[in-house]
Amino acid sequence: MSVDDKIFLKALKRWCREAEKSPEPERQSQEMAVALFEISDSSPGRHEKVCRKIVRKFGGVVIGPTERGLLCRFDKPIDACLAALNVKKGAALEVVDPTDAYWLYCRTTS
Repeated sequence: MSVDDKIFLKALKRWCREAEKSPEPERQSQEMAVALFEISDSSPGRHEKVCRKIVRKFGGVVIGPTERGLLCRFDKPIDACLAALNVKKGAALEVVDPTDAYWLYCRTTS
């Protein structure tokens, strides 16, 4: 074992002892989801507009466009799933404005 290895191991052991003595910091985690919505080639402008409205309706944020769609972030994974269902349904029905649509799947809060 080289001198450098011995110095490193000694420092590592000291650091581990100090870490064991100090209280563990409170860990905070946050749930989040990232979604990629591909935009249809048939009418990309309309599909992108519909997708952006649905993403906003479910509390998401459009991070930016990709080569074939939109990359979005949601604070709650369930909202990303609901937005995905709505984008899929909206594309299938070829809606123009999803905000008044009867088929919007909604999240209930308790």
